[in-house]
Amino acid sequence: SHKAVAVCRVSAESPCKCLDEATGKYIDLNGLANRDGQAAFTAQDSSGQLINHYQYNPCLSFSTNSTSCENVAVCELNSLTGAQYALGSQQGAEFTQLPADPDQLALRYQYDGAEDRRVTYVALTCDPDVRVPLFAYVSEGPPGTFYFNLTSACACPGGCADAPMRCDELLGGRNCSCALRNTSGQFQGLVNILTLNDPYNPLNVNVNGNNKIHFNPCSDMEHVRFFPNQCDGMTVCYAEGDRAVDYGRGYTGKFSGNLQADAVLTYTSEDGNRSTVITLVCDPDERHAPQLILAAPVTGELIQLEMRTVCACPGGCENPQITCAPQPDDCSCKMSQDLGTFSLSDLNNPNAPLHAVGPDLINYYYNPCSN
Repeated sequence: SHKAVAVCRVSAESPCKCLDEATGKYIDLNGLANRDGQAAFTAQDSSGQLINHYQYNPCLSFSTNSTSCENVAVCELNSLTGAQYALGSQQGAEFTQLPADPDQLALRYQYDGAEDRRVTYVALTCDPDVRVPLFAYVSEGPPGTFYFNLTSACACPGGCADAPMRCDELLGGRNCSCALRNTSGQFQGLVNILTLNDPYNPLNVNVNGNNKIHFNPCSDMEHVRFFPNQCDGMTVCYAEGDRAVDYGRGYTGKFSGNLQADAVLTYTSEDGNRSTVITLVCDPDERHAPQLILAAPVTGELIQLEMRTVCACPGGCENPQITCAPQPDDCSCKMSQDLGTFSLSDLNNPNAPLHAVGPDLINYYYNPCSN
């Protein structure tokens, strides 16, 4: 990551968009704004006491449940007293430099109250690889002047468009495939993650050493290995010690797109209180097991993940699927695309069939090829 350009001329189209004259490209934050009247980003102070929480929405005003933070850009909430304070409004917001660092581009917001004035600087850090923007509290000082940092590909010249791509779910796609289209509606290709579906052996990522997030695309998990039964019925499961927390059910899955031309999958828990946002990042080199990455710290309401895989590339895992034509011995088939012959004949033993004990403690026996 690196600093955004220090000098940026504001566009006549939007006060949230500026032109880097060195490259001739725009830094455009419009696509990061939440448009439902709520803040797009939250942060907490770095004291470790978790007393002050902050909400921020670039470009568009938002309101909380208090008249103290009505039509604001930045708001502070004190978790002990419940008090809220406006730290800046969209009116008069401007691209500028940090007072202590003239090479750092920032957005400056101001709030003028009856008795006090507060100023907020949001430093813009360019990182082309950050699909999920990171918003962090930095410091306060002098009193009434607040500093935050926003890291995003959108802080890079040309990093983001002013509107996200869209990915239209295919009829019968089981929340597993979508048609990626640009802002003009032009088809960019099919994103298909069906081949990654494995409800018994989901993808996972470690969190804080002992905890783990399990995720299975396309369907809910069943009898997850090393964590039996507790994650059953979930598509996203947060295993916190011996406790399983529902962060998403398969039937709630919805496709969308982002500003970097990625498909995005969002899941919601059964009670509607938690959700998971998974950015599907096209990576032609990840042709086998996808790489699952924690994109931001887990909160009580949200998990943000990135899944890097060739299947996230438009057309990367499209049909035609590999087929296998049965052979006369009823124990083998010839695979398409010249992949050879698949045979179970070496496993055929009617006197000593394969044996497994199911989770219901019932014995199961199987012999391929013959009774």
